[in-house]
Amino acid sequence: MEESTTNFTYSSKNLIDEPVPWTSVGQNLSPFDLTLRQSWDRAVDNGLFRYTLQDCLYKTLDLKIDDAMKLPCVAQLNPQRAVNRRKREEFDSMNDVFNEDQFNFTKIKKTEILLQMDSSDELLAGCDHSVMLNISPIEYGHVLLAPFLQKGLPQRCTLESLLLAFDMVQLSSQPSFRLGFNSIHAWASINHLHFHGMYCERELFCDSLPANDHLAASCCLLHAASPIHAFVFEIPPQRDDRVEVATSVTVITDILHAMNIPYNIVIARGRPSNRDGSNREKWITRTLIFPRKSSKGLLPADSFDVACVEVGGHFPVKTRVAFEALTAEIAKRTLTEARLADDVFVAIKEKVKNSLQRQ
Repeated sequence: MEESTTNFTYSSKNLIDEPVPWTSVGQNLSPFDLTLRQSWDRAVDNGLFRYTLQDCLYKTLDLKIDDAMKLPCVAQLNPQRAVNRRKREEFDSMNDVFNEDQFNFTKIKKTEILLQMDSSDELLAGCDHSVMLNISPIEYGHVLLAPFLQKGLPQRCTLESLLLAFDMVQLSSQPSFRLGFNSIHAWASINHLHFHGMYCERELFCDSLPANDHLAASCCLLHAASPIHAFVFEIPPQRDDRVEVATSVTVITDILHAMNIPYNIVIARGRPSNRDGSNREKWITRTLIFPRKSSKGLLPADSFDVACVEVGGHFPVKTRVAFEALTAEIAKRTLTEARLADDVFVAIKEKVKNSLQRQ
């Protein structure tokens, strides 16, 4: 018998400012975590995935920056994803419009939709926000969040979709639950608005690398030790402030679209930017925007491609040979191959600074 999709209703009162510590990952699950995991586990039992994750292997890699700093990363052997995922679509431009003739999420099986997100926020209420299986998963709980599913929006961030993504991360009590976004030509394979969400129960450098260089408004720059440049925003608890941050993120992504600069986004629990010089230890939620080189025309790498999970330090590797050979130096070199030239990033940074100051 076909199961009906679960409707997950929430309000701002359900958002969690402070997740459980890393030492307690897997404990004190929130209602959202329980609902998502139960739905995902049922999908496993019903054989809806193209493969299981039972045979995945892991190893920790620390990218050494200097004697005082290492960036925590994890490599995962996941050979099934390389051969058992949906075929990538080809796109002429990262600004391509939605094409209903190409594969999109209105064409998936109804059984692949796990949840419908129902928010009390007036900008999100009464709309079709679907949480779907990724049938070729990277990690446990790997889902796709498709805001406004039936509107047929292209793969480009909107204010409303970002607000929903902020909420989804903070509905989880787990620091291991993160969301990611790939633009076209940053390894997005479908031109239909969506975010990737999953649990990776290992701390990564996207969680802990500070962002101390204030640019404009509430925007900072990620620490220079990052292999790829990034803009960083803290997600505040107040609704109006969240709208302001989401608006600022779209200012940046609009600039990148106008310049044809692809980008990846990570939304995760992280350390505060400490612009005020304080030494706060409380974890917060951050959005990191990584402008990067285009993947257009690139063939998939033997080891891993640099998309939204990889830019933060999580490397799903395609073959055992590549997994066993992967070292921190190789991983760092692979990441930096996607890094924009410094002069290109400086030009982007100036445009962003000027635009945010006028906002």
